[in-house]
Amino acid sequence: MIVEVMTATPAEPNLTEMDDGNMAVILDWPDRPNMAGIVVQRYRDGLIILGKSSEMAFPDIFKANLTEVKIRKIRPDETLVTRE
Repeated sequence: MIVEVMTATPAEPNLTEMDDGNMAVILDWPDRPNMAGIVVQRYRDGLIILGKSSEMAFPDIFKANLTEVKIRKIRPDETLVTRE
């Protein structure tokens, strides 16, 4: 699933700037190029890929310093449009 976010926010914070409960769209993950456009949510020290099984989550990813992973935070008042 690829996601387009319909309103603008400040550009490209990195993954480490997500707080517990935040949702975001992955913009660039150099080691995992197939993750671009994927919607994720932070849960404690883990990263959940929305719409996928728990086996695809990254349970302890926030214990690592992943500043190269660029995201686009999703605000609660935003609308998401998905396309295949």
